[in-house]
Amino acid sequence: MNKWIFLVFTSFLSFPLVAQQLHYATEEKVKAKLLT
Repeated sequence: MNKWIFLVFTSFLSFPLVAQQLHYATEEKVKAKLLT
């Protein structure tokens, strides 16, 4: 398998996890702002 194809494939697979982490982090910040 080509190295670049592998890199793109793994990054594509991990993107939902990263997006979920970012969404959760921003959600926590919004909650903190609303509570204070």
